[in-house]
Amino acid sequence: MAAGSTVDITGLDKIELLRAMWEASQPAAFFTFAHGVPAPAWDDKEAEEVIKRYIDYFQGRPIKANLSADSVDSYLFDRDSRVPLAQIVASMREGGKQLPVMPPATPMCFYCQCYQSSTTLNGRPACESCNSMFGNDAVMAQVFGAPVSES
Repeated sequence: MAAGSTVDITGLDKIELLRAMWEASQPAAFFTFAHGVPAPAWDDKEAEEVIKRYIDYFQGRPIKANLSADSVDSYLFDRDSRVPLAQIVASMREGGKQLPVMPPATPMCFYCQCYQSSTTLNGRPACESCNSMFGNDAVMAQVFGAPVSES
């Protein structure tokens, strides 16, 4: 299923779905780079409340979806997750609560913190979007204060 598509979640336990989404997500960059600050643990009581509205982050992990209806726009979740929402839902519908096998963790893009890094830019992991946006030395210097290479 392509990113940005609508995924039908009719009949699924939304707390179980949120848990599966949470497990498929990496802790936010703050917890990756902040020394000594542990990522929050799963919280059942909080989960009961947040499924009633749009969830940006839950317990330190990006969810970026609204589970209050019977369908979910998966674009933002799929962008930040290691497993697409449609694959999580399909696994749940097949009777399993287990997540599909996770691919190896892709390095986080240094610039936007997504998990779609496939290249490097100035020696740091970068996604294609950031590489095309910031791949110009002059833009890098303006945005990040990076030195402009001399030609």
